[in-house]
Amino acid sequence: MPYSEAQFKNLVAEYGEFTKPQVNDFFNALKEAVRHVVGNADRASIPGVGRINCTVRESRMARNPRTGEPVKTKPKVGVRLSTAKSVKDAVPSIKKGRTLIEAREATKKRRSTSRTKTTATSTSNGRRGRPKGSTNKKKTATRSKSKF
Repeated sequence: MPYSEAQFKNLVAEYGEFTKPQVNDFFNALKEAVRHVVGNADRASIPGVGRINCTVRESRMARNPRTGEPVKTKPKVGVRLSTAKSVKDAVPSIKKGRTLIEAREATKKRRSTSRTKTTATSTSNGRRGRPKGSTNKKKTATRSKSKF
């Protein structure tokens, strides 16, 4: 489960033995410093955390997918964050020979077997939960015309 901003600030205050106002001041200063770096299209390194790079994508000729006519795109500016090696090393490792996708699937299987399963009724046509020939439409009663 990801940490909320308040939870993360509390964690930093606990690890660093800071007060909450000091942690808030630190994060506000960090935010302003990052804005300054990005505003000047520079790069900065936060030791032990990662690197911030400002990237510029030049304008280019593209195609409108609907009509196929060439269109000139605007130049774009983006921000890239790359993590430091110490952060990457902190991520739990995967056993040799297993890809990340295989590890995720194995984790999902373990989680699904540990939970209680609900069983649905199987019908003769292979669908679950409703008998053969039924529809999702509500049936309404028809009125018979009475003569007075």
